Amino acid sequence: MTYSRGRRNGPGLVLSAAAGYVMPSLLGAGAAWLLAARHLTAMLWLALVLLTATLLAIRNLFGALAVLVMAGGVFAVSWYAPVAVQAGFAYLGAWFLLFGGMRPVLELARGRRRRWARGSDADQLARLTGVPAGLWVTLFALVAIAALVLGASLLIPSGWHF
Repeated sequence: MTYSRGRRNGPGLVLSAAAGYVMPSLLGAGAAWLLAARHLTAMLWLALVLLTATLLAIRNLFGALAVLVMAGGVFAVSWYAPVAVQAGFAYLGAWFLLFGGMRPVLELARGRRRRWARGSDADQLARLTGVPAGLWVTLFALVAIAALVLGASLLIPSGWHF
């Protein structure tokens, strides 16, 4: 669930509530695009910048520790590791974001079906916009699936055949 300060309505709150479910998938697609364009170092350093920004917003010690450890790992790999290791790490990160973006959406959908996810971001968005929460969950799922398909098409060389 998203918590924010300030106004209790408006486009800023709508964007904040919607961002949590779609952002990992969109970041994964962005990482895949950077890797497909052969911007390996830019992808790793952008990840480091985003982790640093995340650290500023973290509100608990465990989250801060997890972000610090990840940022330290990204820095160490991008600064000290050979290019092949950097590439493997970057591709693994992109895939992690692409598949990881699906999990919270599936959990939200499952929770709504079992009625224990009331008060979720989808419910907040329904209250703010008048669009039913189920449609918000569907939109989150469509974005996650589209990002996964796009990311996979960028990360898997076209010469590969299954």
